[in-house]
Amino acid sequence: MTALRFFWTHYISGFCSLNEIFTTLGDPANMQIIHAATVRHPKGNPSWCARIFDAKAARTGGIVRRAVRDVEREIGRPAFVQEVSRRGFHLVECGGQFIVICNAGEMIVHT
Repeated sequence: MTALRFFWTHYISGFCSLNEIFTTLGDPANMQIIHAATVRHPKGNPSWCARIFDAKAARTGGIVRRAVRDVEREIGRPAFVQEVSRRGFHLVECGGQFIVICNAGEMIVHT
């Protein structure tokens, strides 16, 4: 059982105290720290996604860029890819960035 799952099932559910968890899991220095910013809410953040596509660049057929880590944290990769596809836009991933070409026209990549 992972430390996070143990914490969730025992402390949050009220089965034991933090002191009991640290005693059970061993030395706290060896425990993995999970920051709240890296844990995505399972329902995502639809308003965050709506704000991306409400930007002037998106409305006028331009380009919108977002960091992959931000997309994964806020709504998740599958939901973002689905939304881009639903709008008929093109999505490119390069160097830790998602680049959305907000135009449904034919895309030709020149090298």
